[in-house]
Amino acid sequence: MLLTDELADIVNRTFIASMKRATEAAKQVEPSSTYADLNGGLATFAGEGSPFTQVPVLAYKNSEANLDEIEEFYRGRATNWEMNISPYTSPHLFPLMAERGYAVDHFETILVMEVPPNRQPRQVPEGVKIEVIEGLSEEWLQTSADGWGEPAENTTSRIMSVIPDTRRYLARVDGKAAAIGAMTFFDELVVFAGGATLPKFRGRGIQRALYERRMLDAGAGSLVTVTCIPGTSSHRNAQRVGFSPIYSNLVVTRRPAQDAKGLPDSSLSSAS
Repeated sequence: MLLTDELADIVNRTFIASMKRATEAAKQVEPSSTYADLNGGLATFAGEGSPFTQVPVLAYKNSEANLDEIEEFYRGRATNWEMNISPYTSPHLFPLMAERGYAVDHFETILVMEVPPNRQPRQVPEGVKIEVIEGLSEEWLQTSADGWGEPAENTTSRIMSVIPDTRRYLARVDGKAAAIGAMTFFDELVVFAGGATLPKFRGRGIQRALYERRMLDAGAGSLVTVTCIPGTSSHRNAQRVGFSPIYSNLVVTRRPAQDAKGLPDSSLSSAS
């Protein structure tokens, strides 16, 4: 798929809407969850160490954004958070982030596709059955936690289980829970997320089957997106079913030595 300014705008609007919706839902699990609109972006908080504590969009086509408002938002809430640096992030922030102790953590690739008409999904692997999970399911939560290698009480999965307009899937192998996935509907884009497979069931094509099922349910003509770490099996599976990489984000975090007490005074403006 061709990366156009219109597509980039849709992706960024949806990412902001997605994180706002997730943060509102997170209040059911972590009452202190909140977010703040930024110039050309958003900052969210759902607990220290949560993947929902991040700056999903930073200074998008906006040179007026500054680091002070971000750091003031997290002051007293978190000592570390992720910030997503896209090709559209205002470059005046780059040297300032280095000066303030932000360090490169990893890359994430944004992939997009339009579900083609009359797409015929591949046959589900033998013994695999995919079902839609309604309401809160401890089995879905446990499978998610085990698939991601996280504690059973992990709040991330619980937050995902209460996000509105989200459809959650559980794949079974011979009746046993094996993998999960989810997708959330927005006005312009459908977001796929949460894919995880238990270690003993990996390599059987289950995540590809979950991609195919979600594409079918999203409907022909729907614009869908997924974010993957480059080079992973998730990235390859997304490309195998037709997703196209459109750009990658550089994800940066605070260095461990930078704690809340060490944050710069909020009166120091970093705007150009």
